[in-house]
Amino acid sequence: MLVDRPRVAVAWLTALVALVALGGCGWTGETAAVSDLGGADDDGYRGALLAEGDRQPVPAVALSDTDGEPVDLATEPGRAVVFFGFTRCTTICPVVLSTLARAVALLPEAQRGQVEVLFVTTDPAYDTAAVLRRHLDRFDPAFRGVRGSTDDVAALADALQVRLDDGRGTVAVSVADGRADLLWSHSTTPAAMADDLERILREDP
Repeated sequence: MLVDRPRVAVAWLTALVALVALGGCGWTGETAAVSDLGGADDDGYRGALLAEGDRQPVPAVALSDTDGEPVDLATEPGRAVVFFGFTRCTTICPVVLSTLARAVALLPEAQRGQVEVLFVTTDPAYDTAAVLRRHLDRFDPAFRGVRGSTDDVAALADALQVRLDDGRGTVAVSVADGRADLLWSHSTTPAAMADDLERILREDP
C-alpha cells in the first residue's frame, strides 16, 4: 500500500560516524555494531547488490502495521525499504531513519510514491502501534511501523540477510517481488542511497 508522502523537515544528523561507534540496534535494547558493505564489485551501486542466486524469498509471516493492516512483503507490489530497530534505540536508529527520510526526499517527485519505508520493530512488547506511530511521525508520516512476533520478525530478517542476533547485519534492505536485492550499511549517505534507489527503480519492470 503506497501512500502520498507529505514532506516533513528532517534535519540530517552530521554525527553519523560518531554515533555508529556507539553501536547499532538489535533485540530489545541490545546494541551491537553493524557490518560495512563495500562496493568492490563495481556494479555502480553504493550499497551491495545481491546476485540473483543470493536473493532469498521472503517468508509468509504474520506482520501488521500501526493501522492493524497486514504486511506481507512476499506479495505486496512495489518496492519497499526495510529497517529493523526499536523506538528506545537512541544511537544508530534515529540516524538511519533520518537517512531514509532524507534519501526519499531527494528522489525525483515521480519516484517518491514508488518507495515504501517499513520500520520493523525488534521490541514488540514495548513498541505498540501507538508508540511506533508517534516515533515514526517525527521522521516521515508515510513510514509504516511494522510489528510481529519475535519468531516471525527473526524469520523475515533472516530472509533479508539481516543478522539480529550478533549485530553483523546490514542497516537497510531494498525489497521487490518478494526478495531482497540491495543492502546498505551504516556508512551509506542519504545522497548515495537516493542514487541507488533512483537507479533500481528505473530498472524495475
